[in-house]
Amino acid sequence: MDSTVTSSPPILKTNPRCGLRIGVDGLIRQPKWGHLKDLHKSIKLCEEALVATDPVISSLGQNLEINSMTVIPSFVHQYLKGDADSADTLGSSWSWIYEPVGISKNDAFKKPGLLEQINTTADKSDYLWYSLSTVIKDNEPFLEDGSQTVLHVESLGHALHAFVNGKLAGSGTGNAGNAKVAVKIPVTLLPGKNTIDLLSLTAGLQNYGAFFELQGAGITGPVKLEGLKNGTTVDLSSLQWTYQIGLKGEELGLSSGNSRWVTQPALPTKQPLIWYKVSPTSGCSNCNYRGSYSSSKCLKNCAKPSQTLYHVPRSWVESSGNTLVLFEEIGGDPTQIAFATKQSASLCSHVSESHPLPVDMWSSNSEAERKAGPVLSLECPFPNQVISSIKFASFGTPRGTCGSFSHGQCKSTRALSIVQKACIGSKRCSIGASAGTFGDPCRGVAKSLAVEASCE
Repeated sequence: MDSTVTSSPPILKTNPRCGLRIGVDGLIRQPKWGHLKDLHKSIKLCEEALVATDPVISSLGQNLEINSMTVIPSFVHQYLKGDADSADTLGSSWSWIYEPVGISKNDAFKKPGLLEQINTTADKSDYLWYSLSTVIKDNEPFLEDGSQTVLHVESLGHALHAFVNGKLAGSGTGNAGNAKVAVKIPVTLLPGKNTIDLLSLTAGLQNYGAFFELQGAGITGPVKLEGLKNGTTVDLSSLQWTYQIGLKGEELGLSSGNSRWVTQPALPTKQPLIWYKVSPTSGCSNCNYRGSYSSSKCLKNCAKPSQTLYHVPRSWVESSGNTLVLFEEIGGDPTQIAFATKQSASLCSHVSESHPLPVDMWSSNSEAERKAGPVLSLECPFPNQVISSIKFASFGTPRGTCGSFSHGQCKSTRALSIVQKACIGSKRCSIGASAGTFGDPCRGVAKSLAVEASCE
């Protein structure tokens, strides 16, 4: 088998007859969804780290600067149990900028028909504008009798907002079981030229998996006006549409600071397409988000968001000068947002024998390291802290969660002393979660290691 190594990019190219392409790290070059499948598995292992605590909610007050963002936390295989001990308000004044409805960027382009979103945006943005101008004749019956025309829009997902002549007419969203959206929205049209702007977005639903790129998203039609003269329907799908990838606010870089922000005592709320900004010094609900998402999950009240708790990694937050930016699509009140921090009281981790090896050992050349098994790691979250005591340690079949661990019928009598010796007095420690470390208290039974520690 012939092979050559290129310097850039670092890919080992093999003879095409072999049908194999691997990177210089020895990993097979899989489709994007293959790597995301492994990432998803790793994130699921950290599920308890995101949902184990219930911090106290504190209002941000009247002072907020917000821009829509997707939070991707950095995960450590441990979780903290404690109370929110910081309830500072976000700042002294709100700022805002209106997002233009429809086409507002110079890179907009025209194409006949409706384009699929994922391939059109090419990961540049979660948003794609579809814009069309249509002429309504003066003799349409609905102009005379006051009846409304219905705008029928079908999309592959995940959500859409319809604007007619610059005003929000209606919205629709998909769900985890079916991302597709189909809406029939009563609209008021005027004689002459009318503009229909459709904002499609991909967010909140499945964005990985086998052949994900073939599933598609966005408004692929049909888009129709129903209830015109003599009850006829006009299909707008094949007409020439104008497209804009992303929002004007994204192009302006609002999340990184911009002089165009408006600051006035009267904060506009419950309006669509508006960016808010505030500088926080330190937000959460008691809803349990574990498991798969569904449209009815964690739904508190009608017209309320189904998810209200977002994790902001501590490493993202500075001691001062933090900026939070939010893009409001359909109308809300940013002053109702709360932001809370957590001070750990206990440091916990629970690792089973079936967990994968630590990431830094995946590429190890040592046979002994690869056979060592999963590792439980603990690390105090703040500088100058060390592990002062071990509140609980059990290897076998422990039950419960952080703060309420208990021994199962199978347990090693050496677990507590081994963990104390390895961890007390250190900022961080690692212990192999295997019978090789603690002995085998019950052969043939799947075992795990649970530890709760305190840092001072």
